[in-house]
Amino acid sequence: HFLGPSYNLSVDEVLDTAILNASSFRFFDKAVHHIVTQSGEERGVVLTPDGTTVALSPLLLGIESGLKASTDGTPPAGIFPLTLGRRLGLSFLSLQEFPPSYRLGPNGCWDSVKHPKVFKLSKPATLATDAIINGGMDGLILGMDLSNHSAPQQALSELLKGYYNFTLHEMRGLDAVHTHISPRRREISKSILEPLDLYGLVMETLNLIWKLEKTEWIALDKGVEKAVKEGLQEFAHKYWGELRT
Repeated sequence: HFLGPSYNLSVDEVLDTAILNASSFRFFDKAVHHIVTQSGEERGVVLTPDGTTVALSPLLLGIESGLKASTDGTPPAGIFPLTLGRRLGLSFLSLQEFPPSYRLGPNGCWDSVKHPKVFKLSKPATLATDAIINGGMDGLILGMDLSNHSAPQQALSELLKGYYNFTLHEMRGLDAVHTHISPRRREISKSILEPLDLYGLVMETLNLIWKLEKTEWIALDKGVEKAVKEGLQEFAHKYWGELRT
């Protein structure tokens, strides 16, 4: 994982200058670890200023990929599998016996809007909850922005602030905003991904997973291709508003 250079500091120097001490790191690790409990509580998610619930893990993976690409001067290779592809593919396959509409989501609700602590899902979870998809879209968008070598370099804090805490001028709507902002995540992610061969990318991601886990035999299942194609159609319908074919 790309976490920046260590500058060859000693252990004591690292501890003295660390942004996160051991206690804070444990909290941070728990906060970003995505799980769904047996009672339907989804953890590792946050409520953003635009009212959307976002999973932190795919968001941070996208940012990490973008930062690494920017540092290396290369394209953000693998950003789609990291942010969306892996979860989409596995969710499509794990529920291929169910109708496509059951293979993504669900959403949920917070115990409090002013002081949100607990997020409960409305239905049994898939491997690609709405929060995972939202976080994946945000990670993809922000990662691509960070990796854009032709654009002026921007501090990560400023990029996040502009994306999540944007300001609309009086009497002007979202259409007047020309930068990437969170309420337009679906529109922006569609513009990034629609020109690509998503089916090929998801299958490539799954084949890599099977190779790493030594379960290549799964690829012999004749239902895999159908499950992925149906799942991607449902994804485009649910999150991009496209009509089912």
